[in-house]
Amino acid sequence: IGGHGALTGDRALKARVGETVLFIHSQANRDTRPHLIGGHGDWVWETGKFANPPQ
Repeated sequence: IGGHGALTGDRALKARVGETVLFIHSQANRDTRPHLIGGHGDWVWETGKFANPPQ
């Protein structure tokens, strides 16, 4: 899992309007900037630690 096409087709993340989903996006050795299409995130953990409050 991972790589090109990992979140599309049969593996697509499916949610209905109003549902809450948790999407974790990270890379160990490089900067990452995910782009959410069709909306925006309610909570963002910029530091990557769930123990910290959302920013």
